[in-house]
Amino acid sequence: MNHIEKLAIRQALEALAVDYWYEVDFNWGQDAHAYYTEDAVFTTSQKSRTGRAAIADFYNARQARRARRCTWCRTSAWCRCRRSAWTATT
Repeated sequence: MNHIEKLAIRQALEALAVDYWYEVDFNWGQDAHAYYTEDAVFTTSQKSRTGRAAIADFYNARQARRARRCTWCRTSAWCRCRRSAWTATT
């Protein structure tokens, strides 16, 4: 895999993560289950749920509990020096 292909994959994964969390934060996760495969396992601190239907049930129950305050932050930084060229990814 060349550098351009690797960057394209990273960008696609980052875009999916941002879209997913936007869905969860601003639409109560009503369509969050669509980001998972049919056989996905979604695990929280309380239990695991398998499949899209079970994940949808989790987000429906979460919405039924009403408003909540949640703060999360996703950051990552990676730097590498090759010869005299610096690259940084966030």
